[in-house]
Amino acid sequence: MKQQSLSMAADQAYAFEQNRKHTRRDTILATMQTIVPWQELCSVIEPHYRKAGNGLLISMQT
Repeated sequence: MKQQSLSMAADQAYAFEQNRKHTRRDTILATMQTIVPWQELCSVIEPHYRKAGNGLLISMQT
């Protein structure tokens, strides 16, 4: 049996992700992505969000 390279393993993992069953979580997240105005929500939260000088550096945008 021939050893697989990392790129071959990554390609197989990607193919598996495309063929897997969509869960309720996937459906909810896809729906939220279309409904929620993320830019407006982030602009409202940003002033109250933790700043870099107070411990951990946390980014709102992931």
